[in-house]
Amino acid sequence: MKRVLIVDDSEFIRKTFLYVLRGKYRCDLAEDGEQGLTAFVRAIQEGDPYRFVLVDLSMPNMNGTRAIQSMRRAEAERGDAARDPAAILVLSAMADDPACEKPLCDCAVSAFLVKPVMPETIMAELARLG
Repeated sequence: MKRVLIVDDSEFIRKTFLYVLRGKYRCDLAEDGEQGLTAFVRAIQEGDPYRFVLVDLSMPNMNGTRAIQSMRRAEAERGDAARDPAAILVLSAMADDPACEKPLCDCAVSAFLVKPVMPETIMAELARLG
């Protein structure tokens, strides 16, 4: 079963996505970018990396953009990131924030989804990204 890391400061969103993905994916939850990065790196070190990461952009402690940049660096250090990088799906209520575009493009984000995101949309994106 493929692994999904859900990184969002909203408990409601974390629990909703966990409920929707339960039984189809192995899911872990993180409340902010720091926790998300820690879980992401630990999964790499344990040899069981995440296939998908759902990341909110606006979070305390470490925002989503910094977390994604750090996750991509961790993959690069792993050495085989080009062959099998995690598919990162950005979740944001900021539909047209140009400040997000450049850093996120540089990180090879797989999808940008505007909140509120319907569960069917998440399922369709995960299926599309494999």
